[in-house]
Amino acid sequence: MPPAAARDIFIILVDLKSSPRDDVLHTLSTVILYKQLSASKSEYNLYLVNAADSSNKLKYTGIYKWEIPDAIEDLCQEISSIETGQSDWLEALALAVDDLSEKFEKPGVITLQVLFITDLCSFERPDNGKLMEKLINDCKKMDIFLYVIGLPIEPPKTIFSHKDVSEWMAKLQIDKDQSNLKIMKKIVNKTPHSVMCNFEVGFHLFHSYKYFKGMQPWKVPLTCGSKLNLPVSTIRVSKRDPPFSLKNLSAKADLKWAFEDEQDKIIDSVDTVSGLIKHGKFIKIESDGRFKIVGPRSFQVLGFTKAVNVPEYFLQSDGSYLVLPDCEQPEEYLKFFNALIEELAESKAYIIARRVYNADCNPKFSALIPWNEFNLKGFILCQLPYADDVVNIYVEEDVDLAPELNPDEKCFEFLDKINVGSDKCKLQVPLSPTMMVYSNAINIIAKVIDAQRLNRTQVSCPFKTIFKIIGHKGMLMIPRKKKLERLILKMLMILILISSNQNVLDVFTCFHFL
Repeated sequence: MPPAAARDIFIILVDLKSSPRDDVLHTLSTVILYKQLSASKSEYNLYLVNAADSSNKLKYTGIYKWEIPDAIEDLCQEISSIETGQSDWLEALALAVDDLSEKFEKPGVITLQVLFITDLCSFERPDNGKLMEKLINDCKKMDIFLYVIGLPIEPPKTIFSHKDVSEWMAKLQIDKDQSNLKIMKKIVNKTPHSVMCNFEVGFHLFHSYKYFKGMQPWKVPLTCGSKLNLPVSTIRVSKRDPPFSLKNLSAKADLKWAFEDEQDKIIDSVDTVSGLIKHGKFIKIESDGRFKIVGPRSFQVLGFTKAVNVPEYFLQSDGSYLVLPDCEQPEEYLKFFNALIEELAESKAYIIARRVYNADCNPKFSALIPWNEFNLKGFILCQLPYADDVVNIYVEEDVDLAPELNPDEKCFEFLDKINVGSDKCKLQVPLSPTMMVYSNAINIIAKVIDAQRLNRTQVSCPFKTIFKIIGHKGMLMIPRKKKLERLILKMLMILILISSNQNVLDVFTCFHFL
């Protein structure tokens, strides 16, 4: 039986009396639409707090369990028309934690989360001390992440890690007359993973301040010839794939074959022969199964080369794999592995290796770059072009021949604001590997929501609206803006199109159009 699917389980609590109402609905719809578009395996429930009616298993007043419709537009319209009542925010949190307790022991659960969208202004002060203590103990026991967003609270500095969030909450100052905030701060400080902040920061933290799926090491020895086997672990330390991507649903273009020198003469595909030219001779290659290698999984050294022979534009992956020694081996093996790393680093040489991930899979050719810094010795694995990738023509040009540019100073000011290493940085949650929200996905979601607000049409599936916006060619109709705004729009659109596997020609067509 395959292992259980890894997923998050979370409860959303929405305060119907919280303001501003547009920000509440925008945050709620963005969170849900993000999960729907990403085809996430996460499970979640929605409860409306301060509702006129009640519907929950603990019979708490003013808390209503709401069924989430497929269309986000329907959700926002329905919630806007609901009559408000009065409830206890402490009971709402207790209900959410109780709901999560049923899923606590389920296999494959990564993170348990409670998202409470509220400003805490419409509630009376809770006085149930026993319920609060039970809530704190349950959050500790189940390791729950609690996010209270919609409050006028923002971090004093850029957040880089989970530790920064804890230190920020510990130093947070609350006025004496804000009784609900003081009680909430007590809960936040006594639970392991809790935060209270504004809408923007809270949305980012909900997606990044949590646990992530672990990367299982690939343990196949690195072989050199028939004698030498180096037991190693290949570990993926980061993942850059977007949670979802757009695909062109239109029919593929018909391929036609023609002579290079007589392109007006069309050739039937049955009259073509696959092959390549090597040393001036044509070598026929059967189309079925070419470039495939049948055999067990393997990690084989093919040779060594100087680093200058492997230019950066050949390195097709982002260097997110590490090849490290197996520490369970004898000390003599570790000495040999470390000596190999030091020698390659000193001589500025790389290993060229062939990697078959699983039996009978297509091989991947990689450069193993020696890493000998920060008390870590190993290799960074970067994939090299092979098979279909070699059709790309790689040309290295002299950078001195590039035309001179006169960039706008406002562009540099904007880049300084998003550079976490600059003193002028304005980001509160940086897009770093450990605290990251996929910006291209967020941009697509924002366009979907904007279109739904303008059209006011009900759709059964949110993907329909996306294709209305982007179209089958990846074109987005954007009105003319000022220079800097248009430049930013161009950059964002190129990121979206590239992440959605659009043709390169479409990307540059869109760039020219903007």
